[in-house]
Amino acid sequence: MDIVVGEAGIAYEPPLERFTRAIVFVKPELVIVYDRLEAKEPSTFEYWLHAINKINVKNQHEVQVSNDNVVCDVDFLSPPGLTFRQTNEYDPKPRPRFKMKEWHLTAETPDKNKRMEFVTVYRPHRIEEKLPSEANLEKIKGGYALKVRLSDGNFEALLPTDDSASLEAFGLTSKGAIKCRLKQSGRPVGILGLEE
Repeated sequence: MDIVVGEAGIAYEPPLERFTRAIVFVKPELVIVYDRLEAKEPSTFEYWLHAINKINVKNQHEVQVSNDNVVCDVDFLSPPGLTFRQTNEYDPKPRPRFKMKEWHLTAETPDKNKRMEFVTVYRPHRIEEKLPSEANLEKIKGGYALKVRLSDGNFEALLPTDDSASLEAFGLTSKGAIKCRLKQSGRPVGILGLEE
């Protein structure tokens, strides 16, 4: 289990007050992407996915990217009410000599807000493999409690919405930081957090 966190708010025009992305990799079958965004004024927010082949979108909990014998199931757990649009065009258009085609999926929030969190679950696997699809996200005081079923156990995480909030769920506690627990058959319980 690995956690990586970065800040990219300044990379946008106009700059965002905050765009903190955390990626949790539960090897080999689960990737959680947790985005915390804050704009200077109420705005709609977009989440983009890019792929070589057209992306199959049934609803925000059943999105699938595929290439040859590999697929990735994507579940947008939060926010609710996302609308999707997809194109194989570029904006802006590339130079004429650029011939590669790819697909671009945009998930857009329904309402304008100053702050927004995206919690997205990715499950990459070979097409013949069947992975569990259960993922539960609950809003709790100070953030979210996430529980995801794995092929051989469970993953649980506390995801803060406030850097100073105290979070508590699943017997885990955290003060403004991501904290994760991994329970797998035949292995010791793993706990990983970003608290000092």
